[in-house]
Amino acid sequence: MTEQTIEQQAHDPVQGRLAHLIYMLYLVGIPLSPALVVGAALAFWNRAEGPDWVRSHYVYQIGTFIGTLLFGASALIVLVVSPTTFAAAAEIGAWAIWFVARIIRGMRLAGKGAAHPEPKTWLF
Repeated sequence: MTEQTIEQQAHDPVQGRLAHLIYMLYLVGIPLSPALVVGAALAFWNRAEGPDWVRSHYVYQIGTFIGTLLFGASALIVLVVSPTTFAAAAEIGAWAIWFVARIIRGMRLAGKGAAHPEPKTWLF
């Protein structure tokens, strides 16, 4: 077996199907929260399984879920404290951009069979 074949096996996109499915659940979870929770649970339960490149996606997905909870909690606080709903709406808009950008980036990398370069980042 050549080194190229070993390299291709190590980064076979088929091995990342569950990671890709979790990204899709996250997108469905925008209007349907239980799908987001199911995706986070799958990422959490499988974070120690699979090749390193797939595990990097699970870590990234767990961070995305935690960030979503933090955005939601802070939006709720802003909604209660602020006399207008504009500040909370602006924060929810910022969350949506952050969330979708993270999912698209993760899906692209998983589709290529590539590890996430910085799975613990709070950015994209």
